[in-house]
Amino acid sequence: GMDLLTEEMRGAKRDASGNVKLPDIGLWLKSKINAYFASLGTEINLKYIDPTYMIRTVGPNANDNLYCSLLGQSAAHAAMAGFSGVTIGLINTHYVM
Repeated sequence: GMDLLTEEMRGAKRDASGNVKLPDIGLWLKSKINAYFASLGTEINLKYIDPTYMIRTVGPNANDNLYCSLLGQSAAHAAMAGFSGVTIGLINTHYVM
């Protein structure tokens, strides 16, 4: 959907790495929906809830504890082996960097 934001992208800023900071498409969509119904003269009450706050809404369990421990151990192992600027992750039951 970012192709719909061409007008908003013209003045887009860049982060420290030089990557374009993309605008929030959810807020853009909310404004377009509100504008559409306003043009019809229809009053609506539209709420936008940022989905990043709803990704995980339960408490941690034993699997989370084990997963974080293994990520931390793998990161420490990578650092002790002289690696830097790496990311540790789980792919197909294997911890990789």
